Amino acid sequence: MKFFLGKFDLLNSKGSIMDAYGNYPLRVDVLAGETKAIIMNGTIFKNNDLKTQKIYLCMNYVDLVGRNQVKVVEPVPLFQFKELVETFGEHVYSLSEEDEDIRMYRKDCNHVGDDILECRRTT
Repeated sequence: MKFFLGKFDLLNSKGSIMDAYGNYPLRVDVLAGETKAIIMNGTIFKNNDLKTQKIYLCMNYVDLVGRNQVKVVEPVPLFQFKELVETFGEHVYSLSEEDEDIRMYRKDCNHVGDDILECRRTT
C-alpha cells in the first residue's frame, strides 16, 4: 500500500459529470509520493467532511472491481509537511493504460497516441 500527500480541487469543467447526488468529482493534486488514481467521488469527499486546498495524507487502494482508488487517511499539519515531502519523495502519477479517468488530463501526461505512460505534476 502506497501513501502520498495530496490536495483536492473540484472538477467542474466542461465534460465533468455530477454523481447521482449532484456532486462533482475532485481531482487529486499530488504534492509528494506516488498515486495510481487522481479522481475522487464528490459525494464521498463531502460525506467525509473533507476540504479543497487542504493537504491530506492519502493512500492508494484497489476497489472490489479492480479500479485504483484514493482514500484520505488524515489531514497533514503544516509543520509536518516538509518532513513528509522528504519521506515520500517526488510527486508522481503512475497511471495504467486502462485508467479512463485520466484521459481528460492528457496535457499533464506523457503519452503516445491514446496510451498514457506516466503523469507528473509540472509545477
